[in-house]
Parts: sequence; structure tokens; C-alpha cells
Amino acid sequence: MYHVTSILSFQRMTCLVALLVAGCAQVTHVPPPAKPAAYAMPAATTQVARTVPIRADFGTRELIQLRADYAATPENCGSADEPAFLCSGVLIRITGDGVGYHAWNPSPGSVTRGGVSFSYLRSDAALLNLFGSDLDGLIFSPPRLAYVSTLRPDVMCAYPLNATTVNRPDRGCGPSNNSAINGPCQTTQGVYNDVQWLDHFTNKAKGSYAQQCGFTTIDIDNAAPAFFATIKARQRLSDKDISTHNELMLATWPQDVGASLPIQFFFYLVEGAKSGLTGAQRNQLDLLHTDGIAVPIVKVTLPADRTGQASFDTIPADQVIEAPALPASITQSPSIPLAPFGYLALADLLAHDTLAVVVPRPANAQPGDTVRVLWQSPDHLLVSSEQPLSAAGSTTVALPRGALLASLGRTVQVSYRITSAAPSALERASAARTLSIEDAPMHLPPPVVGADQRRVSIDYPDMAIGDDVYLYYYGRDLSPHIAHTHVDTVRPITTLIGSWFDGVPGRIHYTVTRAGTTLPSPEVTVGILPRPVIDGMLGGWLYLPDLATDPHVHVPPWEAIANGQRLWLDVVAYAPDGTARTIPLLDGVIVDDALRRTGADAVLPRAWLSQLPDGGTVQLLAAADTHGGGRDKATPFTVTRFTVRGTEGPMTTRPLPRLVGVDAQGVAATIDGVLSLSTIDEALEIRVAPWPGMLAGQTVWLQLRSRDVELPVLTAHPVTEDELTHGLVLPIDHDVFKGLSDGAPLDIDMRVAFEKGTDETRALRFPVEHLVLKK
Repeated sequence: MYHVTSILSFQRMTCLVALLVAGCAQVTHVPPPAKPAAYAMPAATTQVARTVPIRADFGTRELIQLRADYAATPENCGSADEPAFLCSGVLIRITGDGVGYHAWNPSPGSVTRGGVSFSYLRSDAALLNLFGSDLDGLIFSPPRLAYVSTLRPDVMCAYPLNATTVNRPDRGCGPSNNSAINGPCQTTQGVYNDVQWLDHFTNKAKGSYAQQCGFTTIDIDNAAPAFFATIKARQRLSDKDISTHNELMLATWPQDVGASLPIQFFFYLVEGAKSGLTGAQRNQLDLLHTDGIAVPIVKVTLPADRTGQASFDTIPADQVIEAPALPASITQSPSIPLAPFGYLALADLLAHDTLAVVVPRPANAQPGDTVRVLWQSPDHLLVSSEQPLSAAGSTTVALPRGALLASLGRTVQVSYRITSAAPSALERASAARTLSIEDAPMHLPPPVVGADQRRVSIDYPDMAIGDDVYLYYYGRDLSPHIAHTHVDTVRPITTLIGSWFDGVPGRIHYTVTRAGTTLPSPEVTVGILPRPVIDGMLGGWLYLPDLATDPHVHVPPWEAIANGQRLWLDVVAYAPDGTARTIPLLDGVIVDDALRRTGADAVLPRAWLSQLPDGGTVQLLAAADTHGGGRDKATPFTVTRFTVRGTEGPMTTRPLPRLVGVDAQGVAATIDGVLSLSTIDEALEIRVAPWPGMLAGQTVWLQLRSRDVELPVLTAHPVTEDELTHGLVLPIDHDVFKGLSDGAPLDIDMRVAFEKGTDETRALRFPVEHLVLKK
């Protein structure tokens, strides 16, 4: 039986297969909403920020899927209770434009009726025409092939021909004008297949479309063969009748939820000298202005006769969104002077406090662009501090030596990421340089940092009189603090680092020199926990088509790790309507000897990633209860964030808020996702680049949030015309952080009401910036 919960059941099953516990969206089924309010398209002179950073293949992926949906001809989607419309075909609706409400909103008649009329286009369904005289409308993805949309309206019933559903009760699925001969096929007419339907249509209905019966497709057994009968019945129609469209009734959805609907395309038809392109373009812009969603336009050409096939084409000139593609990945990789041939000798690494990575200046670089270097091995990720791109020539980024010691004996990928200046704040990732690091002849144990974070103990096997031990501390500055101990007594070495640390997150390692040979220890972090690492990520981007399997996530051991502690790891992303999508990969895992030595591992389902918006920000949030107290008081790790590309979802259009230092020319005020207040003297600002669909007068809410503390920054702020060009620039006083605890998570949470007035509950949420606060 296909019924209201069947999509929910499928969704739960999919999530359970992907991961035992997944943060899946619940599909919402709602009663008919209120009638739509009167609406007028924005005038052409309305001030609006239209430019949207979309992918270069805008519409291409969707077109491939659309053609595959049309060509697929299954009888069902897995069983007799799973109709074919769940996984194949094209759900298409003529809407027109300029009709007084948004094209994706149910019409007033649909609201009254409780059902919305669609047609079903499939290669074996012989659909030659659509309803009415308008030539534009929208296409929904099949429910099971749609990205993770909040709403997936149920298909209630299906008719092989136009059924004048305006006169039918029960959401358009009941008997027309209370006739006894045209009620639901299965339950009132004893009609279960195409042969019986044609006999009923010919002999009982006398060829009247209004008198045909329709197949119920919800809350009934054997819904799949019933729906397939509507397809086969069309193949039996006369040449006269086949020129009339079929009709599916979908349950009415709420008004003004464009960001939550599975809209795959806006489409248009061409009939002689008439074209629906203008209407499709108006609808494309309308959705962008209203909900910040970019949906491509497709030209649909219907078959000329019952043996023909429909065609679908996306034409770049048809798209009216002023949408430069996201810049392609930069082809030039960085260079490393100490390793010109891709091999870094241990002696060369130890001879310098930092490793220089040289970033070439791109030809299209602009003043204000910034750069970060990424150094990644399978279980270690280092992201350099952001710094301005050199105004002329290459830029040298120095990586602290200690941070690279975890890569000894490994092969690493070194790349960089350039962020363009405001207001666009677009990011480009470079090609990676592969680098092999010489291993040490033996491995020393890491230094041990005391619980007070003020002293470090060093003890290693075979310590000998005459050894020279150097302790290095890297804080905000790249020049390390160094403490030298000449071993004259074989015993643990204790060094006070209080004057170095002083609350600043840092990294510590030591070296031992004996008879001209130097050995390094692993590095430990002080004051912060390490960042999770996801395999397959390069330059901060994860390109899904390159992943053959589910990517692994590794959480390295942390300073002060101990048996019995608990570890949590969540993955957070955001759907187009701002709904958070969360998967708990590790849910309070208890630390044992093995985890304490090697860290923890988890698998992130590729299927889950594939349904996210293309270009969306994904964040790995780990926390450990290093001091007890459970999840609510757990210490957050450094946040790992990456951009996912090549997904099946729609293009994301909402920027991530950035916390920057004013005196540092807009360079991020955070290091590795940590905001260290004790080392920041300059004023701070939150900056948000202009977003697609941004309009003067839109209402914005923005707040800082840390556990149970909320600090409003903007409350019902109307967007100004100047902000359309420069984005939001919001000064932040250091005093706002006084009431927050050291080591607490810090989120920047923003919502925009687009056209929805001043009702925050209906505003769309932007991706949340997750940080860690150090005082």
C-alpha cells in the first residue's frame, strides 16, 4: 500500500542504510493552507543584489537527471505498493506568470480544492500537450530522486486524461458532480487496469473526460499497477483523445515555501511564434528574489505524435540570473623551496623554524584578496592563518615546523585557497602539490602538558647525559619560544610555559640532539583541541564525483586525552530552506586504550553528501568531555569546514558570515576556527557578502550564540541600499564576549526574511559559522 507515510518510511530506510543514526529531514504533510495573498513581481527598477556565485555547469547536472527521469520506464519503484512516479518520469505543471501570486504557490482554486494539478511526462506516456494556453511552468523532481527537500507533496490520484478536477471533491480525486459513474476507479468502479479503464471510458463515460474514473495512488493496496495503468491506457487512446493531457493531483502545500519545494526546473514551451521563455525568466528571478534559490530554465519540446519523444535543453542565454560561475580551481600548485623535487628531508625541516610555501599570484587577483595554505595527510590537517595576497609577485606563507611533524614518513597534499575581496568573498582552490616527507629513524613520545596548562614534562626512552633538548612553543606568532635543556641528570625535564602560553592557543614539540643527530617529537596542542580530518578533501573542497566510496573522518588524539572520556562528532550542513542537516557520526564514544593511541574514525555517507546543495558549507563539529559533565559541557574541537561540490542538490546561494579584524584589512580574526581574544587588539567586525535575492528593505536577524547565551547583533534590521553593494559590515565590541566561558563554542547565526516582512519565524536561516572562543 502506498500511503502518506510511504515516503517517510523510504527516507528513514535510506538514512538507516547510509548510517545507523542520521539527521534526516522529516517530509512534511500538511492540511490545505490559507489562500495566497495578492502579490506583485518586483519592478525592474527595484534595487536588488542579483549576482549569484553558481557553478559553471548550472543546469547541466539537472538536465542529465531530467532526461534520465523521462527515459526511465519502470512499472514500479520496487514493489506493488510503490508507484512509478516515485522514481521516474517528469512531474510538470503549467503555471503562467504575472497571475497575482508566485508561480510555485498553489493557486486559489487549488487551495480551495486541496489538490494541485500536474501532468506526467514519460517516454512511454505519450503526452503531446499540456493544460491551458500558457507556455511556462515548473517541474518537480520525482520524490525519491529529489534532494533533501522539506516538502514532497503526495500524489493523490492519476487520470489518463484531463479530468476537469475543478469539479471533483476529495482533493480532485472524487466523483465529478457527484456522479455515480466517475468516482475512484478501484473503489467505486471495479477498474484496476488499462483494459478495464478504456472499456469504462468508452462505454460508461461515453468518451467524456469529466466522466472518466481516476486511479487512487495513496492509502490503497497495489497503487503501483494502478498508476502504471494510466500510462498504458494512454497508449490505447484514439488519435483525437491522445492530444489531451493526463492529470495527476498532488496534495496542496503551504504558501511561500519555495525554498522547501523540490523544484528541478522552470520550463517553457514554444508554439509557432509564441514562447513561454519570458514567463520562465520572470519565475526564475522571482524565486531568487523571494527565497535566494537559483533554479535553471529548461526548454521543453513535446512529442509531435504518439511515437515521438520529448526533448529537453538548457540554453545559457535563457538564464537571466546574472550568474558568473564559481571560478574554476586554480591550475597552479604552490611551490616549496626546501623540497623542489617533491621530497622534504628531515634535516631540512628541522633546520628551520618554519617551512615556506610560495603561492603564485593569479592573473586575475584583486586588491584585498587573501590566501590560506592547506597541508593534508590522511590523519592530519593544517590550515594556515589567512593573510593578504601580495600586491605584486608571489606570496610566501610560513607554516610552523611543529605542525608538520605529524606528517613524518607520510605523503601530503599541499594546496592553497584564495578568497576574493568583499563583497563577493568567493573562494578558489588550487591544484595540490604532492610532497613526501622523510621519516625519523625513531619516534619520541610527545611532551606532556600539565592540567594547569602552565608546565610541560619531557621524558623519553634512553635519555642520556649530554643530550640537548629543545622545547618549542608556537603561538599566534610564527617565531617560536624556545627552552633549551642540557641533560646532566637522567630524569624527566619540566619546563614552565606560563609566560608563553598566557591563554593563547598554541602548539608544542621538542627535539633531542645527540652526536650531531636531531630527532623531533610529535606536536601537541595547548588550549585547543585538534581538528577532524576528512579524506578526499583538497584545498578545502570535497568534489563528490571523485569519491568512489564513503569518505572517512579521523579525529586525532587530543592533549589530556584519558580513558573514560567521551567523544562526539557531528556533521552539519544546511538545506536550501535553511534547515540544519545533522548526522551524529560519533555519539559519546568512550575513550579506550586504542582510541587514546590512534584517535577515532567514522564514515560519512556519500549518499547524504550527494543530496546537499552544490557549493554548500559542511562543518565537522567534534567535542570531548575532558573535564566531565557530558555533552553540554564538552570542550569543542577546532572546526573543520569544507565546501562540497558536484552534488545532486540545488546550487546554494547563501554566504557564511565571517569574523574579521578591522586593522588586518579584513583578514579572518580566527586561527583554525578559534577566536583568541587575549591576542586581538584591533576592532572586530562581522562581514556578510551580498547574497542572491538581497533586496533593500529585507529584514535581517543576526546573533552570537554560545551554549545558553544569546547576544543579538542585528534585530529586525532592514537592508540598506549601500549594503546591496558592500554586504553587511557589523562592528563587534570585545565586551560582548565578557560573559562567555573560556573554550566555549561560539556560533554566528543569521536569518533573512526575504519578502516575508518582520516575522523571524518565517525567515530563512543562513549557514551558521561555528567557532571556539578562547579568552
